[in-house]
Amino acid sequence: MISIDIQVPLSFILFLSFFAAHIQALEEFRYIDDQDGDSVTGIVPIYSPSTYWQQGASCFLCEFDPDPSKTFHGTWHDITHETADPPATVEFGFTGITLDVYCLLPNFEFEGELLGDYTSNYNLSFVLDGQPVGQIFTHESDLSGDIRYNVSVLSLNNLAPVPHTFAMIGASTVDRLTIQFDYAKYTFDNDTQLSTSSSVASSSAVSSSAASSRVTSTVFSDSVTSTLRPSNIPSATTPSAVMSSVQQQNINRAAIIGGSIGGIFALLLLIVIIFVYRRYKHRIRRRFYNPQRDIRRIDPFYSPPPPYGSYVAATKETRFVEEDIKHR
Repeated sequence: MISIDIQVPLSFILFLSFFAAHIQALEEFRYIDDQDGDSVTGIVPIYSPSTYWQQGASCFLCEFDPDPSKTFHGTWHDITHETADPPATVEFGFTGITLDVYCLLPNFEFEGELLGDYTSNYNLSFVLDGQPVGQIFTHESDLSGDIRYNVSVLSLNNLAPVPHTFAMIGASTVDRLTIQFDYAKYTFDNDTQLSTSSSVASSSAVSSSAASSRVTSTVFSDSVTSTLRPSNIPSATTPSAVMSSVQQQNINRAAIIGGSIGGIFALLLLIVIIFVYRRYKHRIRRRFYNPQRDIRRIDPFYSPPPPYGSYVAATKETRFVEEDIKHR
């Protein structure tokens, strides 16, 4: 059995540790709780109309009674929207490249008049940066009586790494609906934010004036106009600055990742070369040197016996010499 002895350089181990830590530090998940707000900035979502929404965890007479231990931070905001009510909205801001919104889904065993003011129906539309997302979320009770937790009602990827405004809207004019908002999760890109800090500072004057305006968007599903209030939401850069910064960020990220991967492959190639060389050297040593051989042992050699005639003559001569010595 051939034992393989590979000595991994300490620098290689340190490099892998640094590379993994660097990639992990580039992106991080942040959360926006319905009650506690953003896990970093502390900004809480805006609920409209504020008098229609209520904190579900503190509602003791509500028909909808989920388990708080299965919700995010043990809280959720809920509303029941009638067809004649103003649009029910949840608004917040974030700076990230992905966004996921999570809600609770009731499945009441009975629907209609038996439930009074409660329903399991969802009919949501979404607005990002003043523009409809183009996705809707609907849900109807399966009459099982089970509550579904941690359900993603919207997932957005490949967003520009700039501040965004977001609104989730329920405004059906046909059916009664409900919203049980739990939390949102977004991905914050640290590397992008560091590289764009200068461009954001240079366009702060334009951003502040744009952030003070009210953004009016039309909800395409129900033709309802919703007014967003981004006064508590970080301002965004101008389109030209965003495009140039995004291009520069992509180049920097590609250079970092490419250099790191190239370094890893170079070190792996070096380890393979060292392994092949050591194995070849081991085979050469086994061919010309056996460490288990006893150096004190002398191997016997074979020599044929002399002819019989020469042996008889030598014996007679020896006897003659011995008798001659005795007579003397």
